[in-house]
Amino acid sequence: MANSLTCRHYKRTCYLPLILIIVMLVLVMFFTACSGVKTDPGSSAAASSSAIETVVPSVTVEVTESETPSPAPTPEPTPAPEPTPAIKEMQVTVDTSKTYQTFLGFGGNYCKGMWNDDANDSIGTYTLETLRPEYVRVPILLDFWEPENDNKDPNKMNPDGFIKTGRINSVLEMCRDMREKYGSKVMTASIWNVPYWLVKGEPGQTGGIILDEMMVEAGESLVAYMLYAKEAYGVTFDYFSFNEPDIGVNVLMGADSMIQFVRTVGPLFEKAGLPTKFLIGDVSLPTPTVDYAKKMMAATDIAHFLGPISFHAWNSSAISDKMLSTIRDYGLESGKVVFCSEFGYNPGLWKTPEEFPTWQNAWFLANLFYRTVKFSGASVLEYWELQDDYPLMSTSLTPYPAWLVTLQMVNALKPGTVFVDSQSENESLLGTFAGVRPDGTFMMQLLNKQDKAVMAVVSSAPSGDWLTQVSIDGTYAKDGGIVSEENGVRKVTLPPKSVVTLTSEPIR
Repeated sequence: MANSLTCRHYKRTCYLPLILIIVMLVLVMFFTACSGVKTDPGSSAAASSSAIETVVPSVTVEVTESETPSPAPTPEPTPAPEPTPAIKEMQVTVDTSKTYQTFLGFGGNYCKGMWNDDANDSIGTYTLETLRPEYVRVPILLDFWEPENDNKDPNKMNPDGFIKTGRINSVLEMCRDMREKYGSKVMTASIWNVPYWLVKGEPGQTGGIILDEMMVEAGESLVAYMLYAKEAYGVTFDYFSFNEPDIGVNVLMGADSMIQFVRTVGPLFEKAGLPTKFLIGDVSLPTPTVDYAKKMMAATDIAHFLGPISFHAWNSSAISDKMLSTIRDYGLESGKVVFCSEFGYNPGLWKTPEEFPTWQNAWFLANLFYRTVKFSGASVLEYWELQDDYPLMSTSLTPYPAWLVTLQMVNALKPGTVFVDSQSENESLLGTFAGVRPDGTFMMQLLNKQDKAVMAVVSSAPSGDWLTQVSIDGTYAKDGGIVSEENGVRKVTLPPKSVVTLTSEPIR
C-alpha cells in the first residue's frame, strides 16, 4: 500500500508540471490572440511543447498613419522700441572782448553794360530797390570810349575825339540812378578791356600789357571819361581798378606795373579834381592778395593814392582757412579795409545756369559768406552780380534759395557790425561767426554742415532772448522761434545742412 500510494503520489507529482505548462501555453495564446499579434512558430513559446501543435489564427491589423501635425510657429518676440538717439551737442563759445573788422556793407556788381547796350535789367532794378546796396561796382568802357587814339599829346586833349556811345551813356545813367535814387554811397569803376592801341596787341584785340610809354595816354583817356561822367551825369567814382590784373583779365598789370601806373595817373586824377583812389589789387583769387598788396604798399610815394585792399573770392573752397586769414591779418596790420569786390564761389557757374535755382547753389553761397567774413576779414562783399548774370532770382523775380540766404545775411549783418570771436568745437562741422551791431544788438550765424541735426550749446554770449531765421533745403523762415537763456547757456537745434541766424535784444 505504501508502494501504491507512493506511486500515485509520484504520478500526481509527475503530471503537475505538465499541466501547469499547458495552462500557461493556453493563457499565452489567449492573450496573444486578444492583442492581435501573430505568434511566430519559431518562437520560444511554441518550441516549449513538442507534443501539442498549437494553431494560432492569422490576424491582420491595418494601421492608418495619421498626418503628423506641423508644430505651431513660435511667435517672434516683439522687438523693444529703439530709443530715439539724442541729438548730438556741440559747444560754441563767444568772446565779445576780442574784435576783428567792422562790416561796412553788402553790395554788388552791375556790369551788364560790358556786353549789352542796356546797362541794367529787371533783376538789377529789383536788387537796387530792395537791397539798396551802398557799395556797387560798374565798368568803364574804355575800348568804346576811345577806340582810336585821338591825340598823342596829353597836353592837347580833344574831347570831341571820344565816342559817347549809347552803351556808355546807359552805364552812366545807371550810375546816376544808383547815387540819386537808390542811395549807393561807394562806387568802384573797373576796366576790363582797353583799346588795342594802348597795349601790345593787334587791331580788333583787347587786353594785353600797357606799355610804360603809353601810360600817360591811358591816363588821359581815363581822366576824360571820368570828367564826362561827372559833368554830364553828376557821377564821381570813389575807387578805380583794373579787373584781375594779376592774370590779365583783360589787362595784365603785375604789382610793379600797377605801381608805375599809379605814379603816372594818380597826379592826373588830382589835377582834374577827381577824388578817385586806386584799389590795391582787385586780384583774381584770394591767394595772390597779400603779396600783391605788400608790393604796392612798399612804394610809399604812392601811398596817398591807394584805397582798400581788394580781392575776388573765386575758388575759395580750395583755399584753407589759414591762408584766407593772412588777408585779414595783413589788413589789420596795415590798417587797410578789405574789399571782396567779386563775391562768388565758381567763376564758371554761368556755363551751368540750371544750378542757380538750386539749394546747393544757396548752400555754397552761405559757406562763402561764412568763410569770407570770418577768415579773410572782408568788410565789404560785392556779389557777382546783382543782375541777370549769376542771378539770385528768375527774370520774373521769383526768388531762388540763394536770394533767401543772401537776404537772411543782409537782414542780420547790418553796416557797422563789429565782428567778435566765436568758435565751435569743430568749425569744419559747425561754422560760426558773430558780431555786435551798431545799435548794440548781438548777431550770430551758425552753419550746420552735417547731414544730421545738432544742438548748438552757446555759452558766453550776450544775454537776451534770441530770434531765429532759418534756411534749409530751399525754404526760409524768418522769426522761426525764440531761444531763451537758461543759466547763461542757450541751446539751439540746427536742422541738417542749415543756415541759422540769431539776433538778440540790445546788450545791456
